[in-house]
Amino acid sequence: LGGAIHIVPPMAIAPAYLATEAATFKTHLSIPLFVTGRINQPQEAELMLQRGQADVCGMTRALICDPRMPAKTSSGHAEDVRACIACNQACIGHFHKGLPISCIQHPETGRELVFGELQQAVKRKRVMVVGGGPAGMKAAAVAAQRGHDVTLYEASGQLGGQVLLAQLLPRRSEFGGASTNLQREMELAGVRVVRHTRVDRVLVEQEQPDHVIIATGAEPFWPAFEQGGELQVVDAWQVLSIHPSPACCLHRLQFFVSEFLLPVCTRLGGVGKPEVSNQHLGLEKCLEVDICIRNFARLDRTSLPVQLFSSPGLLPSPAPTPYHLSSPF
Repeated sequence: LGGAIHIVPPMAIAPAYLATEAATFKTHLSIPLFVTGRINQPQEAELMLQRGQADVCGMTRALICDPRMPAKTSSGHAEDVRACIACNQACIGHFHKGLPISCIQHPETGRELVFGELQQAVKRKRVMVVGGGPAGMKAAAVAAQRGHDVTLYEASGQLGGQVLLAQLLPRRSEFGGASTNLQREMELAGVRVVRHTRVDRVLVEQEQPDHVIIATGAEPFWPAFEQGGELQVVDAWQVLSIHPSPACCLHRLQFFVSEFLLPVCTRLGGVGKPEVSNQHLGLEKCLEVDICIRNFARLDRTSLPVQLFSSPGLLPSPAPTPYHLSSPF
């Protein structure tokens, strides 16, 4: 790792990745040690302090993403913290472009004089939000926080919009945390969510909302050019959303085990090596593999999520039992 990557480590870098090195420094220093480096959750900071790996933990982007994180944690509501996903788009990304620092999850940051305090609505209105992507969820949450009666409609069964595609990219799975955080915001604000429902004129006339917010997103732009023959042309959506074959899923799972799971097992002092072969992976397991790989990056890093592999047929029986790490990774 070199240069500025240590200033704002991206999501490809593990949370609290300097904890082990910090402990080494602390044992050789007689002065207080201040540690920073992708510490984005209060429990990660607390764990480092308890283990004596630091005297003070610095959390810059975490507070840009959720300025109320200390208050939420001290009041016993750590589960409501909006965790930074280290996307580096509106914080350091804006900084390098000469723009005000903000956050894609918390656009109020940097605009506190304008949006710092939500004004409660004088009259409560019925608001229909169409689309369960980040924009729709944020609009729904804010409208509900201002006192409106809000219902969000999503055509599919899963909220997140294009975040669901972004999290499929290599070393970008933590992008899914943006959807998780926004869903929690809507839940706390009292937004009603209706899935598997397309909004049309009939539904609007039936529900008779006072306002309709259209947040259905965009689609990939295809310029006019000649296609055909053996040339295979696909857009990003098609590449990321195509249903994987068993062979593809097997390759991804083997890569996941070798690159992520085994190093963790090694740190535990030698856990039996999980073996994966095509006899354990059927068509019906493809989705489970994708979910397993994506969820791994969003789990609490203090425990090893081996239990995710306990689905019958995915790995040989008996399935491994969960283990606890002695240090964050």
